[in-house]
Amino acid sequence: MGTKNYNNALDLVSFSRASGGTALRKISYGSELVTNGTFDTDTTGWTAVRSSTLSSPSNNLRVTNAGGVTAGAAEQVVSTEVGKVYQISADFTYGGATSGAIRIGTTSQGFQIANVSPYTANQTITYSFVATTTTAYIGLFNNAGTDGDYNEWDNVSVKEVLFDQPDGTLTLFNHPDDIPRIEYDTSGNPKGILIEEARTNLQIYSEDFSDVSWYTPTAFLTTDAAVSPDGRTNAAKLGGTSGSTNMRLQQSVSLSAGTTYTYSIFAKAGEFTTLRTQRVDTNLDSWGTVFDLSSGTVTSGVGNMEDFGNGWYRCSGEAVCNTSATTGVLYVCEPGGTGDGTSGIYVYGAQLEEGAFPTSYIGTSGATATRSADIASIAVDQFGYNQKAGTVVVEFDSNGSDGSSFPRMYQLKTSSTDAKLALSTSNVLYVDLFGNPGFVSMGVKPTNTSISVASAFREGDLATSDDGDTVVTGSPPTIPSVSSIIIGSSVTSNYLNGHIKSLKYYPRRLSNAQLQELTS
Repeated sequence: MGTKNYNNALDLVSFSRASGGTALRKISYGSELVTNGTFDTDTTGWTAVRSSTLSSPSNNLRVTNAGGVTAGAAEQVVSTEVGKVYQISADFTYGGATSGAIRIGTTSQGFQIANVSPYTANQTITYSFVATTTTAYIGLFNNAGTDGDYNEWDNVSVKEVLFDQPDGTLTLFNHPDDIPRIEYDTSGNPKGILIEEARTNLQIYSEDFSDVSWYTPTAFLTTDAAVSPDGRTNAAKLGGTSGSTNMRLQQSVSLSAGTTYTYSIFAKAGEFTTLRTQRVDTNLDSWGTVFDLSSGTVTSGVGNMEDFGNGWYRCSGEAVCNTSATTGVLYVCEPGGTGDGTSGIYVYGAQLEEGAFPTSYIGTSGATATRSADIASIAVDQFGYNQKAGTVVVEFDSNGSDGSSFPRMYQLKTSSTDAKLALSTSNVLYVDLFGNPGFVSMGVKPTNTSISVASAFREGDLATSDDGDTVVTGSPPTIPSVSSIIIGSSVTSNYLNGHIKSLKYYPRRLSNAQLQELTS
């Protein structure tokens, strides 16, 4: 059988995720698709719809309602390519209308692709979408029914998102629904496709720390003070008033007694170089972990720091809620030092999620938000699969088990008993090839570490090696017909919560020496 080559994961892998999802990825952009997005002289290129009037005072676009019609708008059609990802961005100024919105449709005034709203405060809006037709209608809406009400727009842009280009900038990018996430480390090396379970961020304002839901005693907070990991100037600066030492940033959340939660926040050194996190509920009030933002190390307590480049670290830790109260504070942070009114650190992206380890960042803006699970598979009729014998080689990393799941690197899907490479609840790596005696264990493995495993099989013969170690063997029974290879889960559970860097299949039983060589 010949070798079948594919350029990227989208060529072969069937993938779905019913929500957006972030990952650190190389991002660059195509050419500008919007005509006159800066309105330097007039509103050329834009059409007034729904009885609105357009003007350009102060070199921006003012959309004013007229004729008593709700939601007047300015609209422009741009050319797109089906299946490609595009990013729209715009500066929005609230002028007194009910709210503003961006609609992206396949017809005039439509929102078949997206309805990005509402907006009632001045801000820069950024949103990514997948084109479904060769043209997209971009509508800048003023959601008001009173004549004379208006909102204003400026720097409107639509560009194709180019993934994984050599000149791409590492960005914490929010991928649209059903777009797989190929993640990189801060050196620009690919970590692989990210497969995660569903998680919910319980912090209702993960980026807007100026919201009243955040409590900041004796602290000062400066919004939009630095460029965050997502590439926008939306990180805040946190410091203390003169002489203060209690400069906390905290938010109350609903908790469940006995439940394990993981908290995380992106932080960068400023004049202060320390972040302290505090795990608090009605029965616990003590500092949990101290993070050194200059060296990227945990200097006190238990926690983790993940490098996101440009001085940013994602600082995280876990805690068990030991109170019966339904509401409490589980996440508090402050910069180390004594406040002087100007010194501080930079913070972005607070997250509190139920679970024993952090998953990728989930942005919120007024309510909790859930990222759906990643589902990936390859139908075996798409390549030269051999139902009688084969070898699977996979390189992966995983957050490990949270004590109740068995993370899977892959699963050979059949109509009866499935085969899988998985981790047990004690992080023991094992291959289970259609049940005993086709079961072999390779011992406890570290989390968040790249591991390479090669498993060869045919009826009555199983051999596997990880990272070049001595081959271990088993004797699987009759091998049933396989319909697909599930990547990083069992479709409905057992999510890897990590990366698949590579997955290789050979339609024959490789030798034991080859298994060791391929994983060394």
